[in-house]
Amino acid sequence: MTLPTRSQRYWLRTLSMLGACSATTTSGTIYLFSTYGPALSRRLHLTSTQANVAAISANYGQLLSGPFFGWAADTLGPQVLSGFAAVGSFAAFSALAYTYEGSLGMPSWLLLAGYMVLVGLASQSANMAAVTTTTKNFKQNRGSAVSL
Repeated sequence: MTLPTRSQRYWLRTLSMLGACSATTTSGTIYLFSTYGPALSRRLHLTSTQANVAAISANYGQLLSGPFFGWAADTLGPQVLSGFAAVGSFAAFSALAYTYEGSLGMPSWLLLAGYMVLVGLASQSANMAAVTTTTKNFKQNRGSAVSL
């Protein structure tokens, strides 16, 4: 196996930075609940408390899983975390969409909170994968690279 040339390393690092930027952009999807939350509450006849518990569940999923995903990023690598983020986001938002349209019946609001926890977990996973990728590729300027 030959080592990549300097030019190839430059383009691979540029591509990884673009991927990290898109991952951090998509890891902010938990904050979109205020956009679709009222419609979801009306359709599923949720009380204000139930809707708020579902919304805060995403934050709990994201914030409480930080240490675990930090360990996983260092141990397993960002590829595994990126895969989990993609599958987790797809599964959680698909379940929310199917619940909204009525395909899954009328699940309890606790099940909705579970979907939102999965959204938070996937969000944290994507964020940790992006940070790990960036810090490993830009060792001389880690702070500047992560701030982008």
